[in-house]
Amino acid sequence: MKPLATLDPETAEKLMRYLHSKRIPCRPRPFTEESGLPVTELLVEDVHYDAACEAAETWHEQDAEEEARANQWLCPRCRAPRLKRINHESLEVLYQCADCGVQVAF
Repeated sequence: MKPLATLDPETAEKLMRYLHSKRIPCRPRPFTEESGLPVTELLVEDVHYDAACEAAETWHEQDAEEEARANQWLCPRCRAPRLKRINHESLEVLYQCADCGVQVAF
């Protein structure tokens, strides 16, 4: 097993779901850094490492593009440009304003 990435637990969960959608098995290894922050290291088997690296790069680019698009939109309540995507069980795309907390579905 090789380490692919060490991320905060929420981001690691998102990447892990993406890798699984691409049929790339990975295993999370949660731990606490010396600073006290919880992190998750994603591990992949050696045979899947190159494909996992490529998939992780693609996921990161898509995530950054989505974040940039979200920051172009303004909150309908406070007009702040800080909408962050959040997970929701029934809605595919849901954003929450980082300033006032209003939730917006697109």
